Amino acid sequence: MKDRLLSLRLLSLCLLCALTQLPLSAEFRTFTNDFGDSVEAELVELKESDTLVTLKLRSGRKIDARVTAFSQKDQEFMRQWWAGVLAEKEILKEDSRITISAKMNRKP
Repeated sequence: MKDRLLSLRLLSLCLLCALTQLPLSAEFRTFTNDFGDSVEAELVELKESDTLVTLKLRSGRKIDARVTAFSQKDQEFMRQWWAGVLAEKEILKEDSRITISAKMNRKP
Protein backbone atom coordinates (compact mmCIF):
# COMPACT_ATOMS: atom_id res chain seq x y z
CA MET A 1 0.00 0.00 0.00
CA LYS A 2 2.85 2.38 0.77
CA ASP A 3 4.26 1.67 -2.68
CA ARG A 4 0.96 2.58 -4.36
CA LEU A 5 0.68 5.78 -2.35
CA LEU A 6 4.27 6.70 -3.19
CA SER A 7 3.63 5.96 -6.86
CA LEU A 8 0.53 8.14 -6.83
CA ARG A 9 2.40 11.01 -5.19
CA LEU A 10 5.25 10.67 -7.69
CA LEU A 11 2.81 10.66 -10.60
CA SER A 12 1.10 13.77 -9.20
CA LEU A 13 4.43 15.54 -8.81
CA CYS A 14 5.46 14.64 -12.36
CA LEU A 15 2.16 15.93 -13.73
CA LEU A 16 2.49 19.19 -11.82
CA CYS A 17 6.07 19.67 -13.01
CA ALA A 18 5.08 19.00 -16.60
CA LEU A 19 2.24 21.51 -16.44
CA THR A 20 4.40 24.24 -14.95
CA GLN A 21 7.07 23.75 -17.60
CA LEU A 22 4.79 24.17 -20.60
CA PRO A 23 5.29 27.93 -21.06
CA LEU A 24 9.03 27.47 -20.88
CA SER A 25 9.26 24.78 -23.50
CA ALA A 26 9.67 26.82 -26.66
CA GLU A 27 11.93 25.20 -29.20
CA PHE A 28 14.91 26.56 -31.06
CA ARG A 29 14.06 27.55 -34.60
CA THR A 30 15.44 29.72 -37.35
CA PHE A 31 14.08 33.26 -37.49
CA THR A 32 14.68 35.28 -40.66
CA ASN A 33 14.44 38.98 -41.43
CA ASP A 34 13.28 40.54 -44.70
CA PHE A 35 16.89 40.77 -45.90
CA GLY A 36 17.41 37.03 -45.58
CA ASP A 37 19.62 37.18 -42.48
CA SER A 38 18.75 34.47 -39.97
CA VAL A 39 19.35 33.55 -36.36
CA GLU A 40 18.66 30.30 -34.54
CA ALA A 41 16.99 31.07 -31.23
CA GLU A 42 14.29 30.15 -28.74
CA LEU A 43 11.38 32.46 -27.97
CA VAL A 44 11.36 33.71 -24.39
CA GLU A 45 8.87 36.58 -24.21
CA LEU A 46 6.86 39.05 -26.25
CA LYS A 47 6.67 42.43 -24.54
CA GLU A 48 5.79 46.10 -24.84
CA SER A 49 2.45 45.63 -26.61
CA ASP A 50 3.82 42.91 -28.89
CA THR A 51 6.51 45.17 -30.39
CA LEU A 52 9.60 43.61 -28.77
CA VAL A 53 10.56 39.96 -28.54
CA THR A 54 13.17 38.37 -26.29
CA LEU A 55 15.09 35.53 -27.92
CA LYS A 56 17.56 33.13 -26.34
CA LEU A 57 20.44 32.16 -28.59
CA ARG A 58 22.03 28.70 -28.48
CA SER A 59 24.95 30.29 -26.63
CA GLY A 60 22.52 31.14 -23.82
CA ARG A 61 22.69 34.88 -24.45
CA LYS A 62 19.34 36.68 -24.53
CA ILE A 63 18.62 39.45 -27.01
CA ASP A 64 15.70 41.81 -27.52
CA ALA A 65 14.60 42.67 -31.05
CA ARG A 66 11.71 44.42 -32.71
CA VAL A 67 9.08 41.98 -33.94
CA THR A 68 8.87 43.93 -37.21
CA ALA A 69 12.53 43.10 -37.90
CA PHE A 70 11.47 39.55 -38.77
CA SER A 71 9.59 38.08 -41.72
CA GLN A 72 5.79 38.13 -41.71
CA LYS A 73 5.77 34.36 -41.20
CA ASP A 74 8.01 34.66 -38.12
CA GLN A 75 5.97 37.57 -36.75
CA GLU A 76 2.80 35.50 -36.96
CA PHE A 77 4.55 32.53 -35.33
CA MET A 78 5.73 34.77 -32.46
CA ARG A 79 2.24 36.14 -31.83
CA GLN A 80 0.61 32.71 -31.95
CA TRP A 81 3.26 31.31 -29.59
CA TRP A 82 2.76 34.15 -27.13
CA ALA A 83 -1.04 33.73 -27.23
CA GLY A 84 -0.51 30.08 -26.28
CA VAL A 85 1.82 31.05 -23.43
CA LEU A 86 -0.75 33.51 -22.06
CA ALA A 87 -3.50 30.89 -22.32
CA GLU A 88 -1.37 28.41 -20.36
CA LYS A 89 -0.64 31.03 -17.70
CA GLU A 90 -4.38 31.65 -17.36
CA ILE A 91 -4.98 27.95 -16.76
CA LEU A 92 -2.28 27.83 -14.09
CA LYS A 93 -3.44 30.87 -12.09
CA GLU A 94 -3.50 30.60 -8.31
CA ASP A 95 -7.24 30.09 -8.21
CA SER A 96 -6.98 27.07 -10.53
CA ARG A 97 -6.94 23.72 -8.82
CA ILE A 98 -5.91 20.28 -9.95
CA THR A 99 -7.66 17.50 -8.10
CA ILE A 100 -6.39 13.97 -8.36
CA SER A 101 -8.27 11.20 -6.69
CA ALA A 102 -7.61 7.51 -6.55
CA LYS A 103 -9.70 4.66 -5.27
CA MET A 104 -7.59 2.19 -3.40
CA ASN A 105 -8.71 -1.27 -2.40
CA ARG A 106 -7.92 -1.78 1.23
CA LYS A 107 -8.00 -5.16 2.80
CA PRO A 108 -9.43 -5.19 6.36
